[in-house]
Amino acid sequence: MKKFRVEKTLKTNSGSIRLGHLQLPVSSSGVVEDGDKKRSSERKNDYGTPMFFLHTQTGSIPHITAEVLQLIYPTSTPSISSQTPPVQISLDSTTKFMDALKKFGKGVGKFVGLSDYPIFLTVHDPLYLLRSGHNDKFGIALWSRHGRRPLSPQQYHEAATAFKPSICQVLSDYDVNPKISGTKRLQKSLDRAEEYTSCIIKQQETEPKNEALGLFITVEASWFQMDEGRATKTVLKLLESQHQIEGVVLAGLTDRFPKKDVEVKKNPSGKGSSGERERVDICQALDVDLLEKILQTLPPGLPKYIPGPLRIPEMMDLIAKGVDIFDSSVASRMADDAEVFLLDSVEALLPSISSTVVKLSSSLNEGLPERESNEKNQPSREDEEGAVVSLKNKKYFDDFGPLSSFCVCYTCRKHTRSYIHHLYATDELLGPVLIQIHNLTALDRFFSIMRTLIKECDTPESLQTKLDLIRNLLNNRILRQAEEEEKVAVQAHV
Repeated sequence: MKKFRVEKTLKTNSGSIRLGHLQLPVSSSGVVEDGDKKRSSERKNDYGTPMFFLHTQTGSIPHITAEVLQLIYPTSTPSISSQTPPVQISLDSTTKFMDALKKFGKGVGKFVGLSDYPIFLTVHDPLYLLRSGHNDKFGIALWSRHGRRPLSPQQYHEAATAFKPSICQVLSDYDVNPKISGTKRLQKSLDRAEEYTSCIIKQQETEPKNEALGLFITVEASWFQMDEGRATKTVLKLLESQHQIEGVVLAGLTDRFPKKDVEVKKNPSGKGSSGERERVDICQALDVDLLEKILQTLPPGLPKYIPGPLRIPEMMDLIAKGVDIFDSSVASRMADDAEVFLLDSVEALLPSISSTVVKLSSSLNEGLPERESNEKNQPSREDEEGAVVSLKNKKYFDDFGPLSSFCVCYTCRKHTRSYIHHLYATDELLGPVLIQIHNLTALDRFFSIMRTLIKECDTPESLQTKLDLIRNLLNNRILRQAEEEEKVAVQAHV
């Protein structure tokens, strides 16, 4: 039985935008004793798409504990969130506790304290670049802060069995760089993709029906950049066992490799290699033509997931093309850099959608001081609402209002911009925590708005008009913010 269904599709000028539902099981109490037998205790959650996965590192959401997560997505009190996102856990960031996890035997969700969330097991952390030249016929290279670790299809199957996720990504030989790779390297990657997919499907066939994993095949964008014909043939072969394929990971549309070679040092322990990992920059533009080529080869009944840090305008463009799932890695990256999502102008533009938020905001307000716009030293917020702003900017030194006038998150109800600016100025750990709380709330709000728009719009024309209005608004705000920050940087040098 397929876990994804499309509820509504509207064909706009940009593509086919759709509203869907993804059903994901989650283990409520691990393995339950039932007489002399053991059975998995599961409940099924229905998630509306477009949606996002909660990005994690080493099994935890960056800057956020499980208790703090309850502040963002409370289970016992009303929330503006229509759904609590599933969790994405990457294998490369969790290899250190693999042996302990196997002995634990109850899955990674219970192991890391996230047993109430469906788990999506991916291979790579979308926030970090990969390194070329280390995949071979035995498997691929995993990269983490502890260095390089080889991973064969058999080892990956054993890891997935220990993790007990709701769904998992199929291995792929990612080492194809159109700038330096030749046709032989491309063919190796294509052949290994078929081999890896066939291997894990055969292994899944031997598992009991209730323990079989939902599989997301991996399609590398670089295949289509180098040879669209061969790439299409390979993708069609990967999809031959469609009854076991639950979705598609569109990998490589954001940055994959460092712009220059990074020295890989030998690990002192003698195992693999060590070295600092380089972070992925927030994606500013995507190759839309390349994406359309890939989407044409994929069946419409499968959800499509693009990993990596993407700005909201880019997410909007991808949603309009028919992409269903993203992740919150952009929020993690922004929290590190003191950057904040602001959707105030979008909320003001769509009052019917925002009415519930405004009502909750007034009822949950913690009594922050009112902002007096006529005060001489009060910084202006004109042209910034709806943009990404940096709280490191000195103009927020005496800004005593909340991050957002529309947001009801813990941060906006309890703390001012001035205080959060102070936390970053003094390198306090609380700064990224507070911004992460807000950014995850804002990201969830954005996807809720997208789903509501798709559901409420009756014609493609009305939906296209609203999407264009929001996209232009956000892009203009971001451009103005970039110009302002450039002026500040120039003045600092002077």
